[in-house]
Amino acid sequence: DKIMKAVKWNNVNQSEEKIKKSFEVINNFLSSLKMFIKQQYLKLKIDELHIRHEYAEKVYEEREIRREENSKIREEEKAQREIEQVKLKAEKDEAMYQKALEEARKQLGLLSDEKAKKMQVKIEELENQLEQSQEEKERAVSRAQLTKSGHVYIISNIGSFGEQVYKIGLTRRLEPMDRVKEL
Repeated sequence: DKIMKAVKWNNVNQSEEKIKKSFEVINNFLSSLKMFIKQQYLKLKIDELHIRHEYAEKVYEEREIRREENSKIREEEKAQREIEQVKLKAEKDEAMYQKALEEARKQLGLLSDEKAKKMQVKIEELENQLEQSQEEKERAVSRAQLTKSGHVYIISNIGSFGEQVYKIGLTRRLEPMDRVKEL
């Protein structure tokens, strides 16, 4: 019973050997009393062991599936937070550049020709920065809408995974190297 209670998804062979040894030890002890345990009983106990092992395997598999699903959910939430941060930063930058651009345009009318040319160059720079900021915001919004898209990666890390072990995964982050660095 002690062996049966200790069976797990990964120790069926050791448990079977323990049952067989216990069977032999008990039969050796009982032989002096001209008693014994039948082979049928041993077979039934081994069958019971295998059934318990199958159950333990299923429980383990279900736990692993739940763990993977939770990991995916956490990864998606992290990607959404990252996308939201990028979007907020882009909106903030856009507002800042828009304000600076309006200020520069107001000052343009009050300046002499030479200063007006310099201001016009500054206005063009601000317009470019504003455009880049808007593009970044649009990318973040489109990435948020495509929650099932991402980057597939295959990495190997001897220190974490061991030799000849590779991790294949999917990240929905804007910058996939962030996930690789985490691993």
